Amino acid sequence: MIWIIEKIEQFGIPAAVFLAAMTIFLSFAINEVSGKSGPQVAQRFLERGTKYDTEYLKTWVSSNPGPARHYAWPVLFPLDFFFMFALGGFLAVGSAACALEVDILTRFAGLFVIVPALYVAADLFEDVLLACLLLNASSINENSVRIAQATTSAKIKLASLSIVQTIVLSLWAFFQAQR
Repeated sequence: MIWIIEKIEQFGIPAAVFLAAMTIFLSFAINEVSGKSGPQVAQRFLERGTKYDTEYLKTWVSSNPGPARHYAWPVLFPLDFFFMFALGGFLAVGSAACALEVDILTRFAGLFVIVPALYVAADLFEDVLLACLLLNASSINENSVRIAQATTSAKIKLASLSIVQTIVLSLWAFFQAQR
C-alpha cells in the first residue's frame, strides 16, 4: 500500500487527468462502436441494470448472433475493458490524491483505492460472464442470468460509491486548501 501512495504523491494529478481523459474518450468510442449493431447493443442493455429474463436473453442471442458477437467483441472487450480500468483508475488515484491533501486522512489515503478497485473487479467479472453468455446461447440459464444481474447491480453500486467518494474527498481537499 505504501508503494501506491508514493506513486500517487509523485504522479497523482497528471495520472488522474490522463485517466479522466481516457475515460471520456472511451465513453465516446464505446457509444460510437456499440451503435453499429442495433438498438440493444447501442443501449448496452445487459450492463445498465435493465431487467431481462433468461428466455429473452437466450432468444435475443440465438436470433442475433452477429450483434451478440459484436457486443462481446469489440464493445465489452477491449473497449469496456479499457474503460473500466480508466474509470476505476481515475477514481482510485483521484480519491487517494485528494485524501493525501486532507490532514486527518493522509495516513489512510491508501484505503481510498479499495472501493474503486472493487468496482473494477465487479465490472471485469460482469464483462467476462456477459461475453460467455453472448458467445454461447446454450450457457444462458436461470443461474447464469441471476449471477450476471447481481454482478451488474454490484458494479453499478460500487461505481456510484466510488464516484461519491471521489467527489467528497475532492471537496474536502479543496475546502481545506482554502484555509
